[in-house]
Amino acid sequence: MKCWDLENPINQPTGSSPSPPLPLTDTSICQSEPPTMRLVGWRFGGRCMQRSQQSSKRSSRSVEDDKEGHLVCRIGDWLQERYEIVGNLGEGTFGKVVECLDHARGKSQVALKIIRNVGKYREAARLEINVLKKIKEKDKENKFLCVLMSDWFNFHGHMCIAFELLGKNTFEFLKENNFQPYPLPHVRHMAYQLCHALRFLHENQLTHTDLKPENILFVNSEFETLYNEHKSCEEKSVKNTSIRVADFGSATFDHEHHTTIVATRHYRPPEVILELGWAQPCDVWSIGCILFEYYRGFTLFQTHENREHLVMMEKILGPIPSHMIHRTRKQKYFYKGGLVWDENSSDGRYVKENCKPLKHRPCLTKGLQFHSLSLLRTKRKTRQMTLQDLFSPQCQRSSEIQLAATHHKPPYLSSWPTSSTCALQYVC
Repeated sequence: MKCWDLENPINQPTGSSPSPPLPLTDTSICQSEPPTMRLVGWRFGGRCMQRSQQSSKRSSRSVEDDKEGHLVCRIGDWLQERYEIVGNLGEGTFGKVVECLDHARGKSQVALKIIRNVGKYREAARLEINVLKKIKEKDKENKFLCVLMSDWFNFHGHMCIAFELLGKNTFEFLKENNFQPYPLPHVRHMAYQLCHALRFLHENQLTHTDLKPENILFVNSEFETLYNEHKSCEEKSVKNTSIRVADFGSATFDHEHHTTIVATRHYRPPEVILELGWAQPCDVWSIGCILFEYYRGFTLFQTHENREHLVMMEKILGPIPSHMIHRTRKQKYFYKGGLVWDENSSDGRYVKENCKPLKHRPCLTKGLQFHSLSLLRTKRKTRQMTLQDLFSPQCQRSSEIQLAATHHKPPYLSSWPTSSTCALQYVC
């Protein structure tokens, strides 16, 4: 596939101060054609409605922002004469996500992401919208498991994106299950889907750059409670492990400027820490870390500091290649070709006690058939996955059984070749 051409974003003020409040019933800002932006995902669709006589159903209070630029909204508020807020789904630095009923589509449930009324967040949102538009153009039937945007609008300075209402993200489910690991068949199926989605993105010269359990959502997070006799406790088991990859706020095309630092700390590859430049292999590293976390219930690299992070990588995966050490500008971490690290410090003792070579972990060598080590190669050009390696016949059977249990078998299970090399091929 050819690289997607980016559209020029519509010029709008990018100041950091919120726009002045306007009446909720004013729809003059409604736009028929979207500009461009970047954001998270659920799927949805539609155009802005014109002012209608439904305005009597809406609250007549003025639009109000808090001191940080978040839209103040309450249950029962309406946006664009169309979306009725019925619940809160979460809040973050970017803004908030609310559950709405879409009265233009038979009161279907949607998740509406409302961006803060701050210039830099509006600009980031325009960039993500552009990415989401291109994803939808290339994957109209949602075969590649990325969240699809189908509506967006500017509400008094707040960029808003509507998506299909999905379930909990995989980290939230793990947390609510007291960090009990996912069963191996579940991990296999999620791994299969993650790589399927990533293959699509990378073929279209797009790197996600921020893959982590929080950005992977279950389509439906309904669960059953089972008793684990081995652990003498109850555990939640999700009924359907179908997932969607979300949050394209940091996604970057191959031809775009690549910022120096990408990826959330725990899922960040060594080339980013060492500022050697990055490309699509950084997503593969993140997947390796994610799958370990699914299978064990805790992060592989539990750290918040670069030097310690690099030491953990060496303890778990082996020495950092000499060519990376010679090329990096971060020579402060090294001396005579080796990491500078005090093993007798409290941090040093922690790393020594808790970071064991991955290949020596019996729980992984016996059970984890998709070889996490192949996803965590320090050398970028060898950090590649083949479907034959990742999806063994046993893994394929597990995925098909899981899907059969949910009465849903996406076409990619039969159409995606199992003997060819996955499109995640990398150049150093």
